[in-house]
Amino acid sequence: MEQLHDIVALLNKEQLCYYKDVIEGELAKEEESQLINQMIENSYGLKYETVRDTWQAVVDVFQKAIDDETEEV
Repeated sequence: MEQLHDIVALLNKEQLCYYKDVIEGELAKEEESQLINQMIENSYGLKYETVRDTWQAVVDVFQKAIDDETEEV
């Protein structure tokens, strides 16, 4: 997850919100998500739950960064 925090440092609040919303939209599609299905198809051995949980962790980190930045203002 260290790399994810590196990505957060490169993005501003607007970008974090945008990417968080896009990922949440894909998560809402569940098994119909093109993002999740492409990852499963292109990575041998990955299961839906693993990919979903990983993207949910990304959303959580982005949300925390958004919240932290909002508190600073």
